Amino acid sequence: MNNLIKSSWFYRKRTNIMLGTLALGSTGYLVLRYKQDQKFDHPVVKEIIRLMERNQQVVELIGYPLDTKIGLRSVFDIQNDITNLYFVVMGPKGTLLVDAQASSKSLKEIKEKEDEKKKFYLPDKEVYEKLKELKGNEEKLKEIKVNDDDKFWKLESVFADLAGQYRIAIQQNEEEKILREKNQSSFGKDTLQKNNQNQFVQNVITPRSTYQDLWAEHKYRNFKENIDSSTLSETEQEERRRFRLNQLYQKIGYIRIWMFGILIFGGMGTYIYLMKNKRKSILNSQIHQQSMNLIKKSSIAKNLFGATIKFTSSVRGAQIDKDAEFDMDIIGDKFNGIAKIKGTQNDNGTWNINEIVVEQKSDDGKILQKKKLI
Repeated sequence: MNNLIKSSWFYRKRTNIMLGTLALGSTGYLVLRYKQDQKFDHPVVKEIIRLMERNQQVVELIGYPLDTKIGLRSVFDIQNDITNLYFVVMGPKGTLLVDAQASSKSLKEIKEKEDEKKKFYLPDKEVYEKLKELKGNEEKLKEIKVNDDDKFWKLESVFADLAGQYRIAIQQNEEEKILREKNQSSFGKDTLQKNNQNQFVQNVITPRSTYQDLWAEHKYRNFKENIDSSTLSETEQEERRRFRLNQLYQKIGYIRIWMFGILIFGGMGTYIYLMKNKRKSILNSQIHQQSMNLIKKSSIAKNLFGATIKFTSSVRGAQIDKDAEFDMDIIGDKFNGIAKIKGTQNDNGTWNINEIVVEQKSDDGKILQKKKLI
C-alpha cells in the first residue's frame, strides 16, 4: 500500500506535490467557506441584520446598509432548538461583532398561544427557502399549508461589540419610529410591538395556516424604507456605493469560487495531460544504449548486416509518459538497415525492451529482409 501511494502521481515530483497541495488546500477552504455561508443564510441572521440597520447607534458607527462577514471562525451552533450565534456584521464604515441567542418551537406548540406566536415569528430555514421559491406565485402560496411540525424562531438577545470596548444591546424598540413612517400596510402601522423588557415580538395578524400568510408577514418585516442620500457627504455616498458593489460581488461570489475551482482542477488536468504526453528524447538514454548493445551481440543482426555493426548519431521517435518507441539507422559491413524498438519504463527508472525489429535494406532503400530480435 505504501509503495502504491509513493508511486502515485502526487508523490512522483515536487511540482506535483506543490500543485496537489495547492489544489486540495484551496478546494478544502472553498468548501468549508461555502458551507459556513450556507449555514448563515438563515432567517434568524437576516432578522438580526434588519434590526441592526434600524439601530441608530449601529448606523452611526458602521454606516448603512449592513451585511454579514462570515469566516471559518463564525459560530452558528444549534442544539435542542436553541442556537448561539457569533459572527461579524460589516457596513461602509467598519465592522461589529455580533453575539446573539435564539430558540425555536414548532407551530403545534405555539399556534394556540397568542403571546408565544408573537415571540416565535421567524420561520425556519426550510420554510424560508420554500417561501423564496414561491414568491410571486399567489396560487401556490395559498395552496401550501403550514405543517404543525414547521419551526418558528424567537430572538432571545442580540448584542454588538466594537473592538471589545463598546457593547450595544440591539433593541426592537429602535425601529418603531421607522415603522410609524410607513404609509401603507395591510397589517397596520404597529405590527411590531414595543416591549419595555426588550423582547423581540411581532403582533400576529395572520393565522399562519398557509404559506401566503407567512409570505405576507415576511414582506411586512422586510419592507425597504427610502433613505435620503442627499444628507450624506460625498465621502459617505462613495462608501455606500463601494459597499453595495461589494455586496453585488458577494452575491455572484460563488460563481467565481466554482470558476476558480474549475480553473485549478482544469489547470492541473492540463498539466498532467501535457506531462503525460510530453515527448522526451531517448538519445543516449538507457533504453537507447541497451538496444544498441543487444543488436551488436545478436547473431541474427550479424547475419543481416555483417560482423561489425555501427549506428548513426540520431534516433527518430521519443518517450511519451512511460513508453518509448523509436528507430535508428544501422551501418553494417554487408548491408545497412533500420532497427525499430519499443520499450516501457519501470517505476524505478529502469527500462524493459518489449520489441526489437531490424530491417535489412538495399542501396536504393528497399527492404530485403525483416527479422524480430525480441
